[in-house]
Amino acid sequence: KAIRKVKQIIHKLAKAPNTTVLLMGETGSGKNIAARLIHHSSMPAEAPFIEINCAALPEHLIESELFGYQKGAFTH
Repeated sequence: KAIRKVKQIIHKLAKAPNTTVLLMGETGSGKNIAARLIHHSSMPAEAPFIEINCAALPEHLIESELFGYQKGAFTH
């Protein structure tokens, strides 16, 4: 029952244009599989799939690493 619900959500996300998805969960819960299914089922599946391990990024730099920053933004 739970897997069917996840598949329904993945199907909906794959049809939503220009949608950013953040998958969170325990190690081994299948986040990677869900992400790949969403990507490969989506319209722009020819775009590259980029996997990021957020746990490997320092907490104080995660936002700038994921979304970028303006030059000089970190100087006082």
